[in-house]
Amino acid sequence: SRTAGDLRVALTLAAGAGAAPPVEVVSAQSGAGIDAALDRIGEVFAARAASGGLAGLRGRQARVWAERRIAESLGQAAADTLGPRLSGRESSFAEISRLCERARALVHESLKNI
Repeated sequence: SRTAGDLRVALTLAAGAGAAPPVEVVSAQSGAGIDAALDRIGEVFAARAASGGLAGLRGRQARVWAERRIAESLGQAAADTLGPRLSGRESSFAEISRLCERARALVHESLKNI
């Protein structure tokens, strides 16, 4: 279909040097193509997991999430300062908790001197 073709072109442009994700045409009304789409999703997931690409993607997502959480909780200046300490390898939740606790302790300590 034309819509699928337009989507393929857009995803190819957005992918840059990376591989564009596949596009499958499905119909919620008739159910046509759903099994093939689910199979394709499984294939792409397995290929990314086997190549290590999935771990890299998850690490980048975790880092972005953690940086946003720091900015929301402590402000952009804190995100700029603490962001480089995020490894992307450790659980974002554990790392963000540790960094926030340290930041709170430092703020508390600095307030004692006011």
